[in-house]
Amino acid sequence: LSLHDALPILKTEFGKFGETLEAVSKKLTEAQNKIAKSKSKTTTIARKLKNVEELPSSEAANLLSDPLADSSPLVTGSEEDK
Repeated sequence: LSLHDALPILKTEFGKFGETLEAVSKKLTEAQNKIAKSKSKTTTIARKLKNVEELPSSEAANLLSDPLADSSPLVTGSEEDK
């Protein structure tokens, strides 16, 4: 196979490589957009939870490991708080 014959093959394969890179770039952009939306939602949730009291880690772990141990509602407060 001469260099003259190999160049068109190389050009074809390089074109395929470029298409693959473009597809990967598109997927990375989609992933970055999803991460940005998630960060925005996280900020919104954190802002809404700003005035909620935080439990000590051990108490939170105990409550989460046995949700039936405490029959009190998880959400408290009046309708006016919403």
